Amino acid sequence: MKKKTIAAAIMATLMLASCSKADAGKKEKKTSETTAETTGAATSDEDLESVSESVSETIDEGEIVHLPAYVYDYIDVINEESASMDGVTFGLIHIDDDDIPELVVNLEWYWVSVYSYSDGELKKPIDNWGYGVMGNHGYYYKPFENVIYNSNADYAGALQKETLMKMDDNGEIEVTAFGEAQFFEEDADPFDTSKYLDEPIWFLNGEKTTVEEYDKAIDSKNMMFLGGSLSADEVISMLENSDIPKEHKYEIVTADMTWSEFEALAESKGGHLVTLSDESERSLVAGMFMYTKIENNVFMVGGSLDSDGTYKWTTDGSNSKIQDEFWLSGEPSFEGKTESGDTMKEDKVAWIYVEGKGDVLMDVPDNILEAAPSYSGYLSCIIEYE
Repeated sequence: MKKKTIAAAIMATLMLASCSKADAGKKEKKTSETTAETTGAATSDEDLESVSESVSETIDEGEIVHLPAYVYDYIDVINEESASMDGVTFGLIHIDDDDIPELVVNLEWYWVSVYSYSDGELKKPIDNWGYGVMGNHGYYYKPFENVIYNSNADYAGALQKETLMKMDDNGEIEVTAFGEAQFFEEDADPFDTSKYLDEPIWFLNGEKTTVEEYDKAIDSKNMMFLGGSLSADEVISMLENSDIPKEHKYEIVTADMTWSEFEALAESKGGHLVTLSDESERSLVAGMFMYTKIENNVFMVGGSLDSDGTYKWTTDGSNSKIQDEFWLSGEPSFEGKTESGDTMKEDKVAWIYVEGKGDVLMDVPDNILEAAPSYSGYLSCIIEYE
């Protein structure tokens, strides 16, 4: 990322220098007492030109950096939160579509908080929301679309709950849709297993509905886990250097296509088949699997066999070697058996979920349906938008 230096207007600099603010030290990074004295001495119109030259020179040399106001508030929050409890981690994400990221603070599998900044004010729309117990698997969001999602359960799973939310203009959380899948008869005791149902009764915003209407209203596809895995120092460094990672969006598409056709589709939509740059991104994207409502699928991703005999991430242009630890044990195998027993070359990469092993990579042929027609209806891809 390029380091951005934001220079304040000269008049603003004069006003700042003439004020004795207690937090002036954190508002500016100063490495020269001479610079501070020169700026502070300029309080009249005739000194404007000399101050302009001094400030411009100082900024050009990187000795004074003026950053957006939210940066300082976020740094204060990070320092306070990290000092209050061990094990707290952080992240910078974009829940809505403005230019200011949200700050995520979480203690993994215990609670999560979200801070936002708008209209010159620090806000806390999500305040220590607990998860990880009592059927609550955590919170998810759609980057830049202002959609937050939660799945919960009561009565040992007999009542499944899903909630869609958004941040309003006042920095508060507003529920936009609430759904329930009730696996026991209406008005029955939820602990009476003799009243359990094989198919649930569907409720949307408190009213009985059909599964079709429910799925239309409660769309949990393409959600990202709402959490952060970075240390306080890492996030503070990003903020101070304006080195905030560009957040990517991801989309799952299901269709009976070859790997090459999925690749072409991704490119036509302005993206590429997902590539996993590191464990952090792998974990982030893997979180989409839990609430996609897509089971037993094979997900095409952006890796293929290179001419040097190694598998690489290719669709993003990096041509970096695929990490050994991401593969399923015994993979890549470079060839496999078709359902009819023939041997077929494998030179593309897919992502699958294996019980007990988690989400892992395996190599597959370009045309899976040619090798295994039974996979019709179970092929997907993950598209990444940068």
